[in-house]
Amino acid sequence: MADIIVTDFRVEGFEYPDVWEQNWEDYTFHYLWCCHAILSGIQHYYEAKAAADGEAAG
Repeated sequence: MADIIVTDFRVEGFEYPDVWEQNWEDYTFHYLWCCHAILSGIQHYYEAKAAADGEAAG
């Protein structure tokens, strides 16, 4: 399914060639690592914001 969507995707002359070579079954280690890093960054942001809001109210 994903290969069909990517094959049909074209923007300003850009397209994805050779999508049949891609493995769409599993996420790579690097992709998962980036997802975890993003979630960790969001969590740290919310914790810092909550601490700053607590100091401003106190």
